[in-house]
Amino acid sequence: LLLPIFQRCANGTMQPFFVRMGPWMGNGPIVRDKPRVRKQYLDNKYKVDKYPYLYEGFTTIDDFRRKYCSDEILITGRFLDCNKVP
Repeated sequence: LLLPIFQRCANGTMQPFFVRMGPWMGNGPIVRDKPRVRKQYLDNKYKVDKYPYLYEGFTTIDDFRRKYCSDEILITGRFLDCNKVP
């Protein structure tokens, strides 16, 4: 069931939504200094709550990055480069 989701994330069609609605947007380093982004997540979280399997096993952005980003890029810490890989 998750394979089609990751295929869509890998080709970029679903990745922005998946990242913006992940559990890491409620708290953590991504939103620590972005209260409006956190508020947007909290206001819209109910839309993904009915699909808990989407984020099964993911509690932090690092969990998600390990699934779609290569180890070579993760080691550099330049996480935005993950989006440039075809």
